Amino acid sequence: MAPKVLTYHTISPREFKEQLEYLKSRSDVLITFDDGLKDFPDKLIQEYKLPVILFVNPALLGQGNRMSASEVIKISESGVIIGNHGWSHKPLANLTDSEVKSEYEMARDWIKVKIKVNAKPETFALPKGSESAQTREQLGALGAKCVFGAERIDVYPGRSLRYFRLSLNPVFQWLRRNKIFALVTSFVLIKVLLGALLIVGIPNVNLPEDLYIYTGGDDVSYVRQATEFTKGSFFASPGSPGYAAFVYLVTTFTGKTDLPALAEPLIYFNLFLFAPLALLLSLLVTRHYFKKIPHLALAGVFLLTLPYLVWFILRDFSLVNVGGVVDNIGRIQSLHMLGLTVMSDWFALPFALAGFWLFSRQNFFWSGLLLGVSLLVRTQYLVPLVLFTLVLTALGHWRDLYKYVLGLLPATIIQAYQNFTLTGSLFTFPAYQAETNVNIATTGFNISNIAGVFGRIWEHAPLALPVALIFLSSIFLALYLSRKQFSKFDWYALLVLGLLSPASLFLTSAALRNPRYFLPFAPIFIILIIILAVRIHERIRVKYKSNH
Repeated sequence: MAPKVLTYHTISPREFKEQLEYLKSRSDVLITFDDGLKDFPDKLIQEYKLPVILFVNPALLGQGNRMSASEVIKISESGVIIGNHGWSHKPLANLTDSEVKSEYEMARDWIKVKIKVNAKPETFALPKGSESAQTREQLGALGAKCVFGAERIDVYPGRSLRYFRLSLNPVFQWLRRNKIFALVTSFVLIKVLLGALLIVGIPNVNLPEDLYIYTGGDDVSYVRQATEFTKGSFFASPGSPGYAAFVYLVTTFTGKTDLPALAEPLIYFNLFLFAPLALLLSLLVTRHYFKKIPHLALAGVFLLTLPYLVWFILRDFSLVNVGGVVDNIGRIQSLHMLGLTVMSDWFALPFALAGFWLFSRQNFFWSGLLLGVSLLVRTQYLVPLVLFTLVLTALGHWRDLYKYVLGLLPATIIQAYQNFTLTGSLFTFPAYQAETNVNIATTGFNISNIAGVFGRIWEHAPLALPVALIFLSSIFLALYLSRKQFSKFDWYALLVLGLLSPASLFLTSAALRNPRYFLPFAPIFIILIIILAVRIHERIRVKYKSNH
């Protein structure tokens, strides 16, 4: 069995002695030290007579807190093996083939000449564990007989003996090497568990036995539209064709063709497929902008709790709709956020978030393709779709714009055909005509609704006005403080999505009624709030240090 390879850089004598006492009864451990720092515990190593490899960078010896060449030679004579850590500690993944060759061979030759005993110049430890797909093959061709990389177990100072012993456990090692995967998987599994708890009634949302809650007509129209699919009439109804197609597939495979029976499979899809997938994609978006585990964990916690916060805050919120009827809109929209209705939001969400993620990674064709699908499911996603086009135009990224538009093309053609078939115009969405949607007073879907946001908040929920102002101020402040940390492309993308995060609540309605439209922008808003907190913390820390 291959030994467990421990990697030290620095360690206190007391901690190291405790660990050696534990290790002296084990024969499956190899101790390595990187960089050749001056606090190398050579006396304890001689006392316990355990095999140790010291990996050095010859070009850096004698600099800062590193040992001199003569000290390294003396340590080798005491029984410590001297290995190759590269000439100047440059991460090999970032180097050209000739630079990798130079780093390896210059260090190898130095060790061959200077170290007379216990020299292993062909035993190589990758600086910072950095390697490309070809690095080990390159080193092997140069003569390296053994290469150590990220598979080694890092031992950090200041940790307890219990933690040290735990770090030798294979499961613990896997979790440390795959901590991002483990964290994201945990959040997704928790989301599935929360979905199961909602089904059994925790928290109590007064779900009927058949799980169906009437939400005002859209749900019925989707089922009617899906029924028309069976007759070959794909564009006879004004609703978005994407979700109707999905409902049609569900009716085909389950045999449930009408509400309320159809609600059960649709809600199960929301809770156990679309919501966990949306959470996963939200965390991928967050991960693109933040590499640190605490930031990702904070975003995950907020995304898990957001629907429940909406439920407990808004469930008793009511409005008078355009027909003059008191509408308990807070409860319905909160149930939407939890995934407990048969509306199309959760089905659209993974497509929108995948589009955002791919756009942030500058994979423009697939971003356009998936954002186009989200448009066919939820008309509201026209807004980020168009604004991303403006971002690429403003930056002058014409080739990227071409790829993005090419990805949008299939969905655009389908939507334009439906628009023209039902309204006689390529640009008028049939779902947003007053004659086909009883919830709107005038025909139109347009971003100009944002201009009236504050007036509508003041009219319907004045206490929410300071919250909206705090949202917008936080977004602008976060982006201002981060103007040097992000590329211009990332900065524009965050600006577009950040500003939509609060404004998306009001894009398509004459009243404050649709917090579910916030869903796709929630991770972006969370990212911006984390950015703001991090930047403020950094400034406070710098100021504190300067004062002390």
